[in-house]
Amino acid sequence: MSRINTTRRVWSIVSIAWTVQKITVFDELVGAYKEIFHEWLASERATCVDPIDDYLHYAVRYVTGQNNDRYDRSKSDRVFIIDVNGDVFNNIESYEREFCYGNLFRSSLSELMASDARGRSIALSENRMQHFCQRCPYFGSCPGSFVADATDVERKMLQAHGCPVRALLDHIIDVFQRTDLQELLLRTYEPAGASAKENSALNVA
Repeated sequence: MSRINTTRRVWSIVSIAWTVQKITVFDELVGAYKEIFHEWLASERATCVDPIDDYLHYAVRYVTGQNNDRYDRSKSDRVFIIDVNGDVFNNIESYEREFCYGNLFRSSLSELMASDARGRSIALSENRMQHFCQRCPYFGSCPGSFVADATDVERKMLQAHGCPVRALLDHIIDVFQRTDLQELLLRTYEPAGASAKENSALNVA
């Protein structure tokens, strides 16, 4: 990835794995993210890899004391699934009839956004954030979007093992502390545009 200098995204395909092997999928997912993080950190060019660059950004914000970012799904819905008949769903409870926002052929977009189904879905997201995020030490540095937008498979993972983002942030912060990167970040951080100038992997603010 570094040689071609392009952004990459790593998709966590956990649906099949969760069905077949519930016990290890959480550890395998977090382990894969850790491995990518270390490869990225060691890279000279530090090619952006989603979602690792997001998680690294959260870690940098945490050690530099930035903790005022809270995800609000009511203002952040951007992805919608439209069935062939015009029924509209979000990508969290996709094709679940009780969360159908309405029909695009019969309702305006503003009516769909104001639907009871969307209100119920957002309330469930807020409840998850209350349960998993409010007591998390990283909340505010991490906005909580993974928890809020968790799909059915990801919700099962959260219930069984907790948040994989928190587990990865634990690891990243530990690496910062063991390698003096935390001191470097605090020394080089600038509120208007934080960056660790000596390592492009940390230039994520």
